[in-house]
Amino acid sequence: MRRLATYGLILLLAWGTETLWSQDVSGIPGAFVDIGVGARPLGMGGAYTAMIAQPNAMFWNPASLARLPQKGVDFSYVNQLGLIPYTAFSGGLSLAGIHSLGLGILASGDEQLKETTILLNYAISLEDVTPSWMSELFLGINLKYHLANFGRGGFDPAKYPLFSDQDLAAGEAAYVSGAASGWGLDLGLIYRVGPRVFIGMAAKDLVSKISWNNEQESYSEGLPARLTMGLSYFVQSTFLVTLDYEHYLNSEAPVRMRAGVEKIILGALALRGGMGQTLAAESRRDYAIGTGFALKMEQVGQLNVDYAYQLHPLANMHRFSVGVRF
Repeated sequence: MRRLATYGLILLLAWGTETLWSQDVSGIPGAFVDIGVGARPLGMGGAYTAMIAQPNAMFWNPASLARLPQKGVDFSYVNQLGLIPYTAFSGGLSLAGIHSLGLGILASGDEQLKETTILLNYAISLEDVTPSWMSELFLGINLKYHLANFGRGGFDPAKYPLFSDQDLAAGEAAYVSGAASGWGLDLGLIYRVGPRVFIGMAAKDLVSKISWNNEQESYSEGLPARLTMGLSYFVQSTFLVTLDYEHYLNSEAPVRMRAGVEKIILGALALRGGMGQTLAAESRRDYAIGTGFALKMEQVGQLNVDYAYQLHPLANMHRFSVGVRF
């Protein structure tokens, strides 16, 4: 964590993020941490790499929009650990049933640390190409732009009730202000093994560069690259099981496994559950439950409302999402 030792406040915020391992695998403690987007994915434990046809799925796998049947938008909100508010927008558009375009915006923080990520997505279905095995393949790419501002509002210890007086004093002593910007690249694919089985793979931040500037220095670092592989299996048309495996590249961060289930009842009500587990000597496990419903509207199309409750060792969280399909 070399030069970013001066970012005392950011370090404090890092302790309140989804994955404490981000401090070890990147040189930027707590910066642009991927906490996941959407109440449906998180209600299923974050096992969402092999899911398709939902706008916010582009945050999980760039290839997910390749089978988007219509236009759609999603809005999501979570107050991460009661400390950091995250708001996300995602929208997708299908072109000729083969190409899809998507836009995602993820904004988080307050005057102490504000981060925004803008994501541009392109996905394609190879259904009309030969050989025949390639017709079941979907490909996608995300281009991402990152922007951050920190330390603009002054240091207020009252805003960080979870931390000790010693930690707060260290953060205040090293308090600085500045900005950052950069870009990243995600690649993804999804393959339809059969009518009910999909496998997916996403390489996130495969290429990444963030330039940081504060009152004392300027330098560049990339976000940690990671590879996620997933499986989705529709046991029945109303019962879904998902699995994910995540591994950071070129780092010592632990492998993480996720699993989720979804059951549709009464034709419109979804019940969900999931869990995540790090495979390490000091492993961490978390759980989630969720629900949602879909309401068909004549003038709009379909309205989706989703909720997830995440059980975390530091603090439990509520997630909310609203989506519209046109």
